[in-house]
Amino acid sequence: MKKRLGILILVLIAASAVIFLRKANNKVVTSISKAGIVQALEANITSKTAGKLSFLCCGEGDFLDKGSVVARLENNDLDALIKQAEASVRRAGADIETAKAKTEAAKAEMEEAASQLKRKRGLLVEGLVSRADFEDAQRRNDAAEANYRASLSMLSSAEAGRKEAEAMLSVRKAQLMDTVIESPMSGTVVYKSIETGEFVSPGASIISLIDMNDIWVRIDVEETKLGTVAIGDDAVITSDAVPGRTIKGKVSEIGRYAEFATQRDVKSGQQDIKTFHIKIKVDDAEKMLKPGMTVNAEIPFKR
Repeated sequence: MKKRLGILILVLIAASAVIFLRKANNKVVTSISKAGIVQALEANITSKTAGKLSFLCCGEGDFLDKGSVVARLENNDLDALIKQAEASVRRAGADIETAKAKTEAAKAEMEEAASQLKRKRGLLVEGLVSRADFEDAQRRNDAAEANYRASLSMLSSAEAGRKEAEAMLSVRKAQLMDTVIESPMSGTVVYKSIETGEFVSPGASIISLIDMNDIWVRIDVEETKLGTVAIGDDAVITSDAVPGRTIKGKVSEIGRYAEFATQRDVKSGQQDIKTFHIKIKVDDAEKMLKPGMTVNAEIPFKR
C-alpha cells in the first residue's frame, strides 16, 4: 500500500512538472520591444571662409531645395583682389610675348654667329684670315650663345610668373565662390544660428536642415538577442505622442560593431552588457514622427 502511494505521489509530481513547463513555454517571448529615438538625415550648413553675412535666405520651418542659395557674405575686398589678379595675369602674358621675341632674336643672332665662326675657321685653315679675326668670331659666337641661354631663362621665368598669377586668380575666384553658400540637400530648416549683418567664422554653423522624407528609428539591442533580428524584419512603432496610432517599419541596418550599454553590468564575475545599433526605416506618410521623438519599437520574431 505504501509502495503504491509512493508511486502515485511520483506520478503527481511528474504531471505537475509537465504542466509547469508547458505554462512556462507559453510565456516564451515572441518579439523584441525596445525604446528608441527618431532620427533623420541632417546637415549643418557652414561657411568655408570668414566674412560679414549680407544675405540669409530663410527662417526656421522653411523648406529649401538642394542647390538653393542659403547665404551670401560681403565680397567687396575679394572683387578688388580678383581684378588685381586678372591684371597680373595680363602682365604675365605680355612678359611672355616680350621674352619670346627676345628669344627668337637671340636665336637668330646665335645662328648667324655660328655660321660666321664656321666660315672664319675654314678661312683660317687656308691662311686667308688672321688668328685675331678668328678669335674675334669665336668671342661673338660665345656671346650669342650666352645671350640665347639668358633669353630662354627669361622666357621660362615669364611662363612661371603667368602660372603663379593664374593660380592666384583661381584662388581668388574660389574664395569668391565660397562667399555664396548653397544647400547640399533638400530639407526643412530646424535651426538658424546667425542673423544678417553678423560675422561668420569658417566652420561655424549658419543653419541646420533635416530631410523629413528620410527618417528612421534607432534602437539598441543586446548582443544576446541580436540573432533574432535580421535585415528586412517587420517592425511596429508606437509613441505616447501619437496615442492609439501605429507606424510600420522594416529593419534596414544592423550595426557591425558593439557598444557598451548606457548602464553597464558591474556585478562581480559578469561581463559588461554590449548592444548593437539597429536602424528601422519607417513608413510614415502622415509624418507623425519627428526627429528626436522617443518611441517604442517592437520586432516580432520570425524564427
